[in-house]
Amino acid sequence: MWKALFTEIFVPQTITWVQERPSFKGIFNDILAGLSMGAFCFPLAVAFAIATGVEPIRGLYTAIIAGFLTALFSGSRVQIGGPAGSLAVVSLLIVQKHGVDGLMIATLLAGILLVFFGITRLGSLIKYIPDTVTIAYSTGIALVIFSSQIHDLFGLTLSRNASHFGEKWIIFFEALPTFHLASFFVGMLSLGVLIFCRIWIPRFPGSILALLLGALIVWGLHLDVETLGSRFGALSNSLPTASWPPFSLEKAKLVFHDSVMLAVLIAIESTIAAVVTSGMVGQRARHDCELIAQGLSNLASIFFGGIPSSGSLSRGSTNVRYGARSPLAGIVHALFIAVLLSAVAPLMQYIPAASVAAVLMMLGWNMLDLKPFLKFFRAPRTDVIVFALVFFLILFVDITVGVEVGIVLSTSLFIKRMSEHEHAVRFSDVFADPSGNLLDPDCIDASRVPPGVEVLEINGPFFYGIVERFKEMMDKLGPSPTLFILRMRKVPFIDATAMRAIDDLQEKCVLQNRRLLLSGVTPAMRAELKRVGIEQKIGSENIFPHIDAALCHLRILQQPATVEPLALSETLFDLS
Repeated sequence: MWKALFTEIFVPQTITWVQERPSFKGIFNDILAGLSMGAFCFPLAVAFAIATGVEPIRGLYTAIIAGFLTALFSGSRVQIGGPAGSLAVVSLLIVQKHGVDGLMIATLLAGILLVFFGITRLGSLIKYIPDTVTIAYSTGIALVIFSSQIHDLFGLTLSRNASHFGEKWIIFFEALPTFHLASFFVGMLSLGVLIFCRIWIPRFPGSILALLLGALIVWGLHLDVETLGSRFGALSNSLPTASWPPFSLEKAKLVFHDSVMLAVLIAIESTIAAVVTSGMVGQRARHDCELIAQGLSNLASIFFGGIPSSGSLSRGSTNVRYGARSPLAGIVHALFIAVLLSAVAPLMQYIPAASVAAVLMMLGWNMLDLKPFLKFFRAPRTDVIVFALVFFLILFVDITVGVEVGIVLSTSLFIKRMSEHEHAVRFSDVFADPSGNLLDPDCIDASRVPPGVEVLEINGPFFYGIVERFKEMMDKLGPSPTLFILRMRKVPFIDATAMRAIDDLQEKCVLQNRRLLLSGVTPAMRAELKRVGIEQKIGSENIFPHIDAALCHLRILQQPATVEPLALSETLFDLS
């Protein structure tokens, strides 16, 4: 057990892959896939850095460092780490509020949180984030990415920065008089190349061709358009070197909220990508190991001048389509980006901003999956309301606020549904099927309940969400029953609030001269009750593993005392 737990958390898939002694053919295919992925991700890293509001070189540094470490420590064999479109949108907001230094500090804190998430085994909880949040988030992010590049595609000069999707479009219409025809021509031509490659040669990295063609047209026709060089200056071809990032305790306090949201988004995106892509190659992802890998990758990325990184479903699935089956492809991909950086970085200054905008707009379009989005409006009304609210907040208020509200509302809705379930807490008189057929062999109707005994069953997790319903049911008992059995056979866990409710019930029974028995108590649950002192208050002799033992105990107690205390104790011991 402990070995399996250690493997799940701390053993990356790279070690497992090496232990399997891969074949030469598999290694060769992974190297080819890695080279293809390097060419595919190089322009995307540049585009994501620009979308983040930082120099393009930072995106390449992230793709190299985070890409290498993600492949090395990932819980998935085909995960590709690096800058991501969804993170770019959130990171841009952090840069606008707190500057690049604020983004670096937020990423450092997010990296630490991700490692903590992995060590404490929170990775498996990510899969319980509801579609209400994930679909609204992915659709909203796709629209934000797409719309944020309109001004570069049209060559517009904006008067101010926008804080959300709706304001962006207002500013775009205000800036229409600054429309630049040459930029629009280059951007549309690059967009046409991307569409052509996607339809006719989908395995070819069309983004490289789009950027290269845009640069050649600008150079050949001497067009006066904004380029990466005019916006950021000459780009260095030096490889990343480690340096201590700027850190301020005051700024850390300011960005801590953003860092938590950054960590949650990285965890969601990376875990989903790891699970899906691992399934594509017949493997099982290690959720917690993946979170630790993402934490280490983000920490290292910042120390080498990068930006936030995560796994990506689009990159991972492309990696699989290129033939990758092991972490070697991700390692080769990072090393090849480093080679490309040394070779072509100085030439990147000629790339037009409109071509980069076309690449990001195509990325946003690829992320925009309308089928599940439209289907969601046929969901239950409460889910649709939460979904629409989250989508609205992401677009027109703030991405972080939208995700937070979505998680809180979805959790509250789940708790409400659990607590209002008609069989969450029930009396013995509703245990049987109305037709007369018993629902299960252990149904209370199959047993003979002595007079003056009431049985109440908790069906499902006994947690704070159903404590109020439990108290309401208890109030219905009235003064009649003298013996009361709380049946817990279907309770997988019990939280502190529910334990306090049992404690209060025992005190109430003592005051009203009633007796409380617990049945269906598992050994693990009994240990918890003992640890908090409830077993001592109720009495160990009043706690039973099965309802039959509890009822038999009551029948013995109601018989005339014809046996010695020792014999009674032995009888009870045999029954339990």
